Amino acid sequence: SWELLKLNSWVSSSGLKNNGTMWAGRQAQRQLVIEALKAAVDANTDLREDQYQFNLITAPGYPELIQNMVGLNNDRANTAFVIGDTPMNLSTNVVGITNWSNDTNGNGLSTNDPYLAVYYPSGLSTDLGGNTIVVPASHMALRTYLYNDNVAFPWFAPAGTRRGLVSNATDLGYVDYVTGEFVRTGVNQALRDSLYQLNINPITIIPGIGLVVWGQKTRDPNTESMDRVNVARLVNYIRTIFASAGNAFLFEPNDKITRDQFAGVLRSEEHTSELQSHHDLVCRL
Repeated sequence: SWELLKLNSWVSSSGLKNNGTMWAGRQAQRQLVIEALKAAVDANTDLREDQYQFNLITAPGYPELIQNMVGLNNDRANTAFVIGDTPMNLSTNVVGITNWSNDTNGNGLSTNDPYLAVYYPSGLSTDLGGNTIVVPASHMALRTYLYNDNVAFPWFAPAGTRRGLVSNATDLGYVDYVTGEFVRTGVNQALRDSLYQLNINPITIIPGIGLVVWGQKTRDPNTESMDRVNVARLVNYIRTIFASAGNAFLFEPNDKITRDQFAGVLRSEEHTSELQSHHDLVCRL
């Protein structure tokens, strides 16, 4: 990611950190990937077209894209929900987690939105070849959302021992970037409480149950009903229904006849069945 200028000085194509120092090595490589992904999301007009329907947006392993995904969702009239990650090297140190959540050092989570939920920590899983790999929190949360929608509905909480089971990981922890090793952590009660106060949803291990998503807080900056995932996704769902059903009544008189016809469409089983087929559509960036 380096190029030689005529002035015989070296500059980094990946830019500089907030403190003015350069990105280097693997960090420079990652920064180039992040900037390319951000540009792709921000400039993609197809994802913003009405004919593309999805209700979940995620970019596993890239918490740096949270702001861009929220922007994409805003452009789509907030008809989807964003599943965000915490950094895979974020240890169980509460001070470090708090600094990241509050963007204290300028390299944390700078976006708060009622249609966004963030999860912690990362997990241990296997790839298609059977190799042990570390997966980001959204990798586990996404599967849980899909399971929730399959056995219930989007307006049910994708958490707990009934609908929050994690079936695509075997352990929890984070990556020590100094050693490159996976550090296991059980996410105890004290850490879960701290995470929940920060509006970060813990994934934990419940004895006799296994790995579960143990929270459903959104990143809504206000304390209201929209600070819960199931409520925000219900609003997503209602907004999608109204947008789909309401197109046929645009430019019609706002009278009782039109309102009754609109209500009839909303109640129709055919329309409801059509929308049910959209539950598991995901924009995975």
